[in-house]
Amino acid sequence: MKQVKVEETGVDPKALKSSFLKMVKLMNENEADKKNYRANGKLSQLKCPVCQRNSVDLHALLNHAYHAKNAEHRADHLGFHKALCVLMGWNYSVAPVHKTAYQALSTAAAEANQGDLILWPPTVIIENTYKSQKDGQKDVMSNKELESKLREMGFAVVDVEPLPGKDGHRSMQAKFPASLDGLNKASQLVELFERQGHGRATWARIRSIAPTADGGNNPMLVKVDGKGERTWVLYGYLATAWDLDMLDPESKQSVTVKSRKELDLD
Repeated sequence: MKQVKVEETGVDPKALKSSFLKMVKLMNENEADKKNYRANGKLSQLKCPVCQRNSVDLHALLNHAYHAKNAEHRADHLGFHKALCVLMGWNYSVAPVHKTAYQALSTAAAEANQGDLILWPPTVIIENTYKSQKDGQKDVMSNKELESKLREMGFAVVDVEPLPGKDGHRSMQAKFPASLDGLNKASQLVELFERQGHGRATWARIRSIAPTADGGNNPMLVKVDGKGERTWVLYGYLATAWDLDMLDPESKQSVTVKSRKELDLD
């Protein structure tokens, strides 16, 4: 089947990029909308966020966004089209004419498209941030305790804050400077976690396993030394737009979304 390339004639590339990143953030700020997109509109009426037009399903919504002719909102419509394709793991460079064409994208390519969209300032989400008390029970790490731990690992960050967390797990965020150097430092920390086998993929597998009462008997969450002292294992990964639902409302307002491949530091 012939693939029809997306037509962006007459649209300023900078305006399109800005609209795309804006739509990605908007899409990830609203968990209900995101779930409805993934359910193909079965949860509630699908609406175009640009002009509020209703659509019967995602295919119709994508076609509307792609073919909308209003010049004033053309960039926003195309930006939404691209953002929705990235969310669904589809090929945004192919016009939404035939489902079998634009929905054909490898898992690796889809994950790369999603992983490219990072939160800014660069942020590392750190999971399982607990400590052991003298009585053997677990307690949450304070901001200063995590900052101290990160300094021991060779990383000084500007700001460490707790996150609401999901599924009963304790999460914190470590924010680095909004600069190329800050991104490099954040990436180095993430690479350290990955080398230890404590990155995003491993954490996702841990979350999929039913936890014990406090996780204290899970060797992937807690290490026990020869004296019987428990040390909680930290996991970390670079925050992307798809992690926005983990942030508190204030943090959501203060961050933006950037493309790592096309990093614009203006």
